[in-house]
Parts: sequence; C-alpha cells; structure tokens
Amino acid sequence: MVAATFYLGMAYYYEGNFNKAKEIIEPIILQYQSMPFVRELISAFNLMGVMLYYDGANVSSRYYYEKALQIAMEHEDVGHYCYEYNNISITYVKQEKYDFRKSCWGDSVKDVKKSEDGNQLWWDEADQLGYDGILCGHEVDVTYLFENEKLYSGLYRLNENLTTGGQYIELMNLYKEQLIKKYGDPEPESGMTKYVKDSQIELVGEGQALEYGYTAYFYNWETETTHIRLVTVSENYEIELGIIYSDINYDSSEAELDNF
Repeated sequence: MVAATFYLGMAYYYEGNFNKAKEIIEPIILQYQSMPFVRELISAFNLMGVMLYYDGANVSSRYYYEKALQIAMEHEDVGHYCYEYNNISITYVKQEKYDFRKSCWGDSVKDVKKSEDGNQLWWDEADQLGYDGILCGHEVDVTYLFENEKLYSGLYRLNENLTTGGQYIELMNLYKEQLIKKYGDPEPESGMTKYVKDSQIELVGEGQALEYGYTAYFYNWETETTHIRLVTVSENYEIELGIIYSDINYDSSEAELDNF
C-alpha cells in the first residue's frame, strides 16, 4: 500500500504536478508511525523534501530530509544515509545566499518563522509577519510580506523617534554606508528628491527641509535576485526611515511603501 502510493506520487512528480504529488504523499507522512516499515517510507519524506526544495522552501525541505535520515537510521537502512546527508547539505549551501535576513524569496510563512525563531513576533497575518529587530544599534520593525504564501519582500522600518530631520539624515547616511559596503554604489538616479525650489531648501537647511516634506531621499541597489531601496520620507511632519528588499521578479513597490 505504501509503495503503491509512493510510486503514484512519483509519477505526478515526474509530470511536474507537484501539488498532486504532495497531496498523494502527505497521508504517508502523517501516518507513517502506524505503518509497517518499508523503504518507500524514507523515500516519501525525501520526495516531499525535494519538491519543497524546488519551491524554494529550504527550511521545510531540510526538515523532511532530516526526517528521512532519522527513519533510515532507526531501521539501519545505511544506503540512504549519504543520500540524505547530501540533500541536507544542499539546503544549507543554497540558503547561504539569503535575500532578506535568513530567508529567500519564495520561502513559506512557516520557513520564515523558523528562521526568526527566538525573536519577538508582534504581527502575524496570512500575508504579513512582523518582528522586533536592531539595525546599526537602532530599534526597527522587521516586516515580511507574502503573496500566495510565498515571501516576496522584507523591510526594516525605524521604530525610534529622533529629534530632528538632521538626525534622520545622519542615520540614513550610516545605513547607506553599510549598504555600499555590501552592494557597491547605489544606482545613478539615487539621492535627494526635491519638491520645492532650491532656494526654499537652502533657506531652512536640509534637516528642516526633510521635516517639512520639501525633500525625500531614495537610494537604490540591485542584485541578481533583489531590489534594495533605502527610503527617507516625511508626511505631516512625521519622518519615516527604512530599507525595502523585494524580489526582482515582483513589482511590489506600492505595497511595500504602504507598510511605512
């Protein structure tokens, strides 16, 4: 029964129908402890891990590989040891190239929660997670955004009230320096955006110009997978400072700015 179910799932896997394959394999995974041992039990966990790996869910993928290894060890199925160890190591290698914090675009909500284990969760909805964080010695909100349960963006938003516009600019420059160290110079169009004449900005100075909403600052970087945007804006004399990371294949700028 287990073997027949597993090979049916494999058939859908080879067709590229991962959803159907997962649907077929899942009962084996949920009930495996009550089933007599056959090697296909190990293979079922491994197949689920493979499909999640191709979905970009590295943490969840690793869980199923580790479970497959555990079952193999319990039954001394030595032939599976190297195979599962190799698969586990691949998930770590892939995940060294994180897109935002310790997560990759396409990760599930469950994967992101695992990556933030131990950090304070203050917001949990179907399409958003929020955590407390520290960035360059300052308190920030860390927000993850999902669509169809897959991560497409993450952002840091300063969660401190500084006294003057000049202080926000100073902290923005500190963030900018750190981003330049990691990603190189920002794109050429980056910098101050002016909403009034230069004479008005010169009259009040850069700090107050930011406070009044006369200016805003946008610095942009791009990697193979990610858009990075350092943003400093003011609305109704309230200044917002943050860094937005987003999947390069997803147009999400408006949704992200709504979270500032």
